[in-house]
Amino acid sequence: ILIRGNKIEAVSRKGQFIIPPGATVIKADGKYVLPGLMDGHMHYNSEWLDELFLVNGVTSIFDIGGGEDWGLVQREALAHEKLMGPRFFLSIGSMAGGRIAELGGVTEAGGPLRNRQVVMTSDKAREVTKRFIDARADLIKVHRGPPIEVYQAAAEEAHKAGLPVMAQPLGPTVYGKEAATAGVDIIEHAAGISYSIAKDPSKWKGWGNLEEHSLDPSPYADMDDAKAAEMIQLLVQKHITLEPDFVCQGRGLQKRRDEYELQDYRMLHLPALAYLPQETRLKWLDNYTEFDEVDPAVRELRIKGLHNMEKFILQFVRAGGNLYAGTDASGNGWAVAGLGLHHELDMMVYEVGLTPMQAIMAATHNTAAAFRILDKLGTIEAGKLADLIVVNED
Repeated sequence: ILIRGNKIEAVSRKGQFIIPPGATVIKADGKYVLPGLMDGHMHYNSEWLDELFLVNGVTSIFDIGGGEDWGLVQREALAHEKLMGPRFFLSIGSMAGGRIAELGGVTEAGGPLRNRQVVMTSDKAREVTKRFIDARADLIKVHRGPPIEVYQAAAEEAHKAGLPVMAQPLGPTVYGKEAATAGVDIIEHAAGISYSIAKDPSKWKGWGNLEEHSLDPSPYADMDDAKAAEMIQLLVQKHITLEPDFVCQGRGLQKRRDEYELQDYRMLHLPALAYLPQETRLKWLDNYTEFDEVDPAVRELRIKGLHNMEKFILQFVRAGGNLYAGTDASGNGWAVAGLGLHHELDMMVYEVGLTPMQAIMAATHNTAAAFRILDKLGTIEAGKLADLIVVNED
């Protein structure tokens, strides 16, 4: 692999390549070279997250929660090498329905680039989408709550600018099925799909009213196989990419929980990471015990829901569906920044049943394709940015 500056100039086989005079040679005999990993769902709310991503091979991150002016400044600092960190892609802000926004403490008085703008009409959706595009958003985000015309208008304006639309369709009128027909490109958390394929949707009335519903797989326990098959067909037909967040949906319920918890514990107690706030360490480790003391029936429902969700995603991928990896990582989130992505990929293989290559592509090629940057990142090819990692094992 010949790199000049920050781009890949050529890719060839060993022995069929002339090394330019004066080139620095990094010998990777017996090792494996991969595109830099991508975390397609995080929230950049702490300036010390950079190192945790980089040391775990994550060279691109996607802040899908906004970040307002803070996010804009952070993105520019990283782009101009004032800070060392992963490539940073930003949604600027998002659009939410009135009731959902109120629950999140958001009002119409928010600034023009504030996260979770209250948007309930198509005209307002076009206005806000254009405002985010003018601020150089890398994607457009529609949160919970708006009617379907908001999703449709946002998608139309975003696509004119060549940007993807990510949605979290959790009611009260738009769930997975409706969002798939509204023109969105990505459904984060695979949100709203469980409601759309439930045997008895009335059993889940009000699902999405609470923030924690976005990372609760329980409705999948009520999955109707026929509805699931129809939903998969629709998602594949509409070229929707799903981002499931297994590491968050199944926190503390993973089959390899003890292994993940020990890896997190060891990394968080490295002397070199002494700067991490104590509350962050505790939050990340508490994720494993969150459901240890809940009502056994609630826990069992969640476990059944997680297993059915994994079954659905496997069928979706086998049907040709697009899947990419994200962790919802943040300074106080549901997964350790960087290391959590490895646990996500591990779950894709050992719990969902994907092949190792399908999991690798979910954190490289598929993420770049979903965010419409495959011409720059996601694979190791001539002309692309030289975001690479070298690992010791296959």
